[in-house]
Amino acid sequence: MSAEPAIVNFDEIHEAGTYIETRWGTLFRMPAGIFPVKHRHTAERVKRERWPVIRLSRDPRISLAAAHKLAAAVGVWVTFAPAGPA
Repeated sequence: MSAEPAIVNFDEIHEAGTYIETRWGTLFRMPAGIFPVKHRHTAERVKRERWPVIRLSRDPRISLAAAHKLAAAVGVWVTFAPAGPA
């Protein structure tokens, strides 16, 4: 039996990977190069609302088809169409 994926706030992401926002299904690809220091981003999201996300993969380059399957496996609705081989 596998553990439930950890839900974190978008602003708390500090590791590379492919993440999905849990309410709207927006996919985020976060390459390792944007994390020069833990918890410090090169881009800043200015919004008070929390964005809960789940890391689908440690690989920020997984295919959309693979991301779609992983999102379905954790029960998150997606807003992108799967494309290409998984």
